[in-house]
Amino acid sequence: GLVFVGDVTPVGHLLQLATGIALCVRAAAAVAEIVLIDTPGYVADAAAPALWWNAERLLHPARIVALRRAGELDTLLAGLRKAPSLDVIDAPKTIPSKSPEQRRLHRERAIEQYFADAHSHEIHLDVVSLRTAGPVSLANPVGRLAALDNGHGVDLAIGITENYDPAERILSIRSPIPDIRAVAGITIGGPCAGPFSRNSQ
Repeated sequence: GLVFVGDVTPVGHLLQLATGIALCVRAAAAVAEIVLIDTPGYVADAAAPALWWNAERLLHPARIVALRRAGELDTLLAGLRKAPSLDVIDAPKTIPSKSPEQRRLHRERAIEQYFADAHSHEIHLDVVSLRTAGPVSLANPVGRLAALDNGHGVDLAIGITENYDPAERILSIRSPIPDIRAVAGITIGGPCAGPFSRNSQ
């Protein structure tokens, strides 16, 4: 399953990310005895500790394992000292850290692979719910990431908006979803970037 937060990075979408993690945990807990959350490496930004503190309050995890490198987690860990079970492990020096550029390239490759078998769909906006994942203008929703959902809080697929006819209120979206008949809602997110953006034009 998947939950769309509005972009390929947590920055600027912390509320959506916290909600998405909670929804994924709820779905996984319905079919699994143990749920393991592998959180993203979003720890350096000033807002990151608040995100993970609130995620801990929301999810009440039975165990937290923090992989620490130098002092990058000091502020975050200070707010988790009273957590029921907290294990702090220093990351082995033999494991190199990923640069921002390496993380960006990894995200781009993952999205290129996701859209490898995508094709265009036309969706009439009068028959779906239309939302945004943040401060996004719907006047020109072209060239943006978007989620296609079933109207019951479940995201079915991600797409890239390609064209919009305001007179007919028809939005063209390229997505790997095989059939759009199950789509009841669209959430417009941030602008595309990287090679998958160029491929959508």
